[in-house]
Amino acid sequence: MVINGKFVSLTWEKIRNYDLYRTYKIFMQQMQNKNMDLSYPEKYVDTIEQAIYRMPEINPLKPECNDEVRRANELDEIAIKNFSDIFNGPSMFIFRSLMRSKTIDPEFPFAASDIENRTIMLKSYETLSDLMVLFYEILHILVYRNNKKVVELELFPQAFKLIVADYLDTITKDGNFVTSTLSTQIEEFKYNNYINLLYPSLTPVILPYTIGSYLANEIYLAYKKDREEFEIHFNKILEGALSIPDYLELIGASLTEENVDKVIENYKIVLK
Repeated sequence: MVINGKFVSLTWEKIRNYDLYRTYKIFMQQMQNKNMDLSYPEKYVDTIEQAIYRMPEINPLKPECNDEVRRANELDEIAIKNFSDIFNGPSMFIFRSLMRSKTIDPEFPFAASDIENRTIMLKSYETLSDLMVLFYEILHILVYRNNKKVVELELFPQAFKLIVADYLDTITKDGNFVTSTLSTQIEEFKYNNYINLLYPSLTPVILPYTIGSYLANEIYLAYKKDREEFEIHFNKILEGALSIPDYLELIGASLTEENVDKVIENYKIVLK
């Protein structure tokens, strides 16, 4: 579970003493006030319920990242040099604009993105791991531009954490960025699902995070298999020419109960 930008292992005592329901309820009301599409297929819920039964056999390694301090201009250079070519057309211009206009302030309670006004707010921007946070927030804006279903909004932001982590592992000694990130996502999946079970009325705003952490690895593996093909499909999604469910079906990762075993087994590929 992520609270104030940090992953927290939630015990029942912590849940009872932290007003999660009120926090998420306000969040959901804000989305409803903006007429955001909070609908979702019931089969998504059924699939997640099946997946959670398989999770006990996955024991995340939870290694610490071998993070490194870098100057802001160095981080910008890494981001632009290694990832800007993933984006085409208007998405590339939005990406570069967000890179220039991002706000960094240690006083922020957590990193965030305003998907309507296209602004990025970061709590820090001084280590390699901050690049994963940066891309996570940028992807919310880029994906939502032509894909308005909130239930699918977390998939590519979560996947890009792994994609960026993959590069960071190539420039650090024993970085553990991918393994650590996926391990955290698996734990987030478990805890977000637990909170959803406690507060089923909040499913519209919790389910996106659950789905995002659940399938991020599938998108990451598609990227690893063929980056060029990934970029073609990804840009079609950003331009609204390909739906996210259709893309998941294309890579064999549809959000269905039949795919649960495959998704779980693919965690083991990365966590070996």
